[in-house]
Amino acid sequence: MKIFLKSLAMSEAQILRYKLYKTRQKVRKIAFIILLCLVIVLIGGCASSKPQIITQTKFQDVYVPIKCEAKLPAKPAYNQNNLQSAKELARYYAQVEALLRGCVGDE
Repeated sequence: MKIFLKSLAMSEAQILRYKLYKTRQKVRKIAFIILLCLVIVLIGGCASSKPQIITQTKFQDVYVPIKCEAKLPAKPAYNQNNLQSAKELARYYAQVEALLRGCVGDE
């Protein structure tokens, strides 16, 4: 190759530039091939596996309001001077509380 280059009457600096140019071309070609192989491996690695569908089921209690079929008793009148009316009112509240506990299911 030296003989061919010298026969073209090139200076030493031109010869060195030409060799450097050829070396750079080889390095770029090798880098391109390595990069291409890397891309092929990365894409091929992703394509070979099947996608996994991840589902998570969480069960939760859902409270549905229901209508209570309890009939409230008549509320007695309260008289501050009569102690018996206070006792009747206390019994009334106890009955209402018992009815509501029956509706909730906390008997």
